Amino acid sequence: WLRDRDKSEVLPQVKQSETIYEFCVNSSTGEWEKWKPPKWTCPESDKLDFSNLLVPTMDSTRAKYIIQTIHRQKGPVLVVGAEGTAKTSTQVMFLAEQDPNEMLTKRINFSSATTPGMAQYAIEAELDKRGGKNYGPPNGKKMTIFFDDISMPEVNTWGDQTTLELVRLVIEHGGVYFLDKDKRGDFKTCEDLQYLAAMQHPVGGKNDIPNRLKRNFFIFNLVLPSITSINDIYGQMLVGRFTPNDFDDATLDVVGKLTESTIRLWRSMKSKMLPTPAKFHYVYNMRDLSRIFQGILFTPKESIIEGGLRAKEGKLDNFSPPNMMLGLWRHECDRVFCDKLTTARDKEGYDGLISEIGQDVFADAYDTACSSPKYMVSFL
Repeated sequence: WLRDRDKSEVLPQVKQSETIYEFCVNSSTGEWEKWKPPKWTCPESDKLDFSNLLVPTMDSTRAKYIIQTIHRQKGPVLVVGAEGTAKTSTQVMFLAEQDPNEMLTKRINFSSATTPGMAQYAIEAELDKRGGKNYGPPNGKKMTIFFDDISMPEVNTWGDQTTLELVRLVIEHGGVYFLDKDKRGDFKTCEDLQYLAAMQHPVGGKNDIPNRLKRNFFIFNLVLPSITSINDIYGQMLVGRFTPNDFDDATLDVVGKLTESTIRLWRSMKSKMLPTPAKFHYVYNMRDLSRIFQGILFTPKESIIEGGLRAKEGKLDNFSPPNMMLGLWRHECDRVFCDKLTTARDKEGYDGLISEIGQDVFADAYDTACSSPKYMVSFL
């Protein structure tokens, strides 16, 4: 539709698999260019803190730009999205870029047990008195408060979320009421505060937030990352973990194909193993994909190079580091996908899927490496 009306050919030329949303205008040159995430370097520590690894992607870079633009104008931002769309990670990456000499940050995690009093104390704990009934962050700085899972507080009998009414009061009126006995009922002004929030889609029994609170936010939706972005995330992690200094070329060749094979298997499971009333847990999201790579990245390098306990006992058939890496991949996929299946027929279907993908991606090496199952545990 846009192309038909672009008589002056102002729009960028895109490749077959690209869209215009992957391009932006460079404010300095006025030319179109692709969104480019900053370069990520893998931590050098042998033990990875996987849950806190934040890898920038094209999707998170675009979202951070929107947040930064609204935040610069002192507007509250609410990010909405399904599980695994990096809502929290994107906000945390944005907060990490703030200058601590000027902008402090505070993250408040909401749950169904969060009460208005708990929310108020969490905000007030970071504020110092500035004069009269005015309070603000210490040393004259500003502060950004991030409400994570803002839709989680309980809905009462009358359909109200009292905790979120307190949040609305803070954002709309710039303060709360004193709870101290001698000042109770007086208004406490909270200065130099800005707000970010994240929540899941209000479907499947999950709460929405009141319209009176919603109207204060600039709201945008995050979708699941593209296959290119997923490949970037886990590809960079694997390249950073398995380096030429520790592994031979054959093993690194297997490592280079793990993201493609895992994403293909994940997409096949999502399309063929669908949830039913009896199998309502047949849901496969980005967190399942993450668990597979977490297991691979957590495995000690010595176990892959030397084969672990069974290789030392001479009980591991066809042992080699490439075969061990492939067996590890199969083991992690079995634990995440196959262990969720409840019937023998579904497990046979899964076995057919992973064997087809394994033979297509890794050729004969897959049959050699996975002729017998390999079990990886952390307690031996």
